[in-house]
Amino acid sequence: MESAVIDYSKDGHGFTQVVRGSTSGSSKDNWISFFAPNEKQVCVLDLNTVKTYCADYGSALPPYGGIDYVLDSKGVDRLVASVYVILVAGILVSIR
Repeated sequence: MESAVIDYSKDGHGFTQVVRGSTSGSSKDNWISFFAPNEKQVCVLDLNTVKTYCADYGSALPPYGGIDYVLDSKGVDRLVASVYVILVAGILVSIR
């Protein structure tokens, strides 16, 4: 059964689409990662607290090409209290 936890189009993020990719999964402690391709944001959602953390990837150098999926660490890094998200994408190459 599916249910909506957050409506990212109405909660202040203004996302028009969220994508997880075909190989993403959730962590053992209920974190899931996703990206918003139109807004160029990669995010992770803590389902326990329903809090979202995002980063902009639109200004990355070199620029990203097509994004395939995101991966999140399988738990919190207790030393630095962080969850890591990996954005798996190609690099946009320009040949002149």
